[in-house]
Amino acid sequence: MRRHAVGVIAIVLLLWAGWYWVSPPTGPAGQELQAALGRIGGVMVVVWLAYDQLKRVPPWLLWTVPVLLFALAWRPRWLLVLVPMVVALAILRPRPRRL
Repeated sequence: MRRHAVGVIAIVLLLWAGWYWVSPPTGPAGQELQAALGRIGGVMVVVWLAYDQLKRVPPWLLWTVPVLLFALAWRPRWLLVLVPMVVALAILRPRPRRL
């Protein structure tokens, strides 16, 4: 059900962006709103396509990526340190035991 909801949201956002492209709203925020709707709709389409794989994302990655993005927005030079750390976490994490 959630995958269907993500797909419907993506379609609505892209249709809304298309509507604003055909008949732009008046006002200073019209183009920004159209761009935001198109970009968010595109990301939602990608999430919809990758939904099954996203259900299998390791739990540590769910908190690591937002922290990494926040740190990079705050201090862009930390990219040189933080990305190798995340890659090292991904490679060196303990593997689950198979019985």
